[in-house]
Amino acid sequence: MNTYTYKVVVILFAVFLTFSCSKDSIDDDLSAEAIVDISYTSFEIDILMKINEHRTSIGLPELQISDKVSSVAQGHTEHMIEVNKVSHDFFFQRRSALANNPGAQSVSENVAFAFSTSGGVVRGWLESDAHRAIIEGDHTHFGISVEKDSDGRNYFTNIFIRLED
Repeated sequence: MNTYTYKVVVILFAVFLTFSCSKDSIDDDLSAEAIVDISYTSFEIDILMKINEHRTSIGLPELQISDKVSSVAQGHTEHMIEVNKVSHDFFFQRRSALANNPGAQSVSENVAFAFSTSGGVVRGWLESDAHRAIIEGDHTHFGISVEKDSDGRNYFTNIFIRLED
């Protein structure tokens, strides 16, 4: 493999590890995660505002912030920091928890790692077809969790749900 090809493969692998997304409909009943008290940082609010700005710029309705969704996202962000890995581990449990309370009809999530600005992480998600599809999906509510690990690197979990009217 020549140097150029090797560099491209390494860059693509790094991008794959930096971004990840998951989407699924509700069809199983696994144990629910505990809901914790949520207070949003300005960093988290800015991410949610940028996502809503993007949605309205293309004619989609704004999403409502949900503390329950953010609580579930927070549990996953803490898990990723604990295992030092960006992942969708236990997505089915998060999906089931949100199906049970608040009654989500569908659940999708985007995760990311190491971005230092809200604009950077949102731009990264929007530049990925799979992540953008989730952001632009038929959702009604969303939640966010951003936490730093012991090295000061940010981990992100952004969960989207659809509640029926």
